[in-house]
Amino acid sequence: MFERLKKADRNVLAMGSIVLAIVSFLAINTLSQLLLTSTRIDLTEDGLYTLSDGTRQVLTAIDEPIDIRFYYSRKFDEIGPQIARHAQRVDELLHEYVRLSNGKIRIKRFDPEPFSPEEDLAVSDGLQGLPFDQSGDKVYFGLAGSNSTDDVDAIPYMAPERGNFLEYDVTRLISNLANPEKAVIALISDLPLQGTQYDNYKPWLIVDSLRQFFDVKFIDKDATELPENTEVVVIAGAHFLRDPLLYDIDQFVMKGGRVLAMVDPFAESMGLAGPAAGQLPPPGVAFGAVEPLMKSWGVKMNPSKFVGDVNSAIRVGFPDPESGQT
Repeated sequence: MFERLKKADRNVLAMGSIVLAIVSFLAINTLSQLLLTSTRIDLTEDGLYTLSDGTRQVLTAIDEPIDIRFYYSRKFDEIGPQIARHAQRVDELLHEYVRLSNGKIRIKRFDPEPFSPEEDLAVSDGLQGLPFDQSGDKVYFGLAGSNSTDDVDAIPYMAPERGNFLEYDVTRLISNLANPEKAVIALISDLPLQGTQYDNYKPWLIVDSLRQFFDVKFIDKDATELPENTEVVVIAGAHFLRDPLLYDIDQFVMKGGRVLAMVDPFAESMGLAGPAAGQLPPPGVAFGAVEPLMKSWGVKMNPSKFVGDVNSAIRVGFPDPESGQT
């Protein structure tokens, strides 16, 4: 009789333990949903879903809703796993954008089938259709967005090869829509930033990158003042600055304006521009142009020293460290 009661007690205890475990599991999940809704743990090796501080600032500063349309043709899955994995990463990253924007980012997903309204919408949004097979059908993989004033921006094709720049591309699109009026950058330079006849006047990559975020205005060498609403002045290898422009830049700084000055005592690329194209300017030319400003701001620099490789030193006429000859 005692053994029978003991066995029954063990059965009751076992059943009670199971019920308690189930209750504890449900309680923990409920508390997690209530207390940890804004917490995410990124366990990927490279932190693929951890957004940068810059992106977080862009998202928290959004005032009005931004609608993002994510186009992905499911036919891409037939090509191979690489694009499908990249599409999944894009989709999961967009979830993070929505969460951090407190719902200001709104996502709609489309599978643009051939000759469908979704395909028409993708084309009108500026997406790039890629040929899928001999039939001429096209597939789409990109993003398009619009704001409350009907401004539209797009990433025509989200190539897996640009996976390392995914956050940059998406944040740029959102930033452009959140701030349709771009900040004005006044760029002063004698470098061939806008290209030369030898490269069909193709702008440097830095110029294209700046134009994605800012309204870049190149300042003519004869200019005497900065453009209206200038927020940042960029001086990059300027040979000569007129005194009125120097004064205007100095006044701009005194009023709280910001200047990014890249002063190279010996910029070889200057030999590609100017009236003496093909000839290198004398060392220190770029430094001399901004020297009055640097003195006014208390900045000191030695114009006789610069960083370069051995080939640069030989072309300039400095001694070769191996042979000792000029």
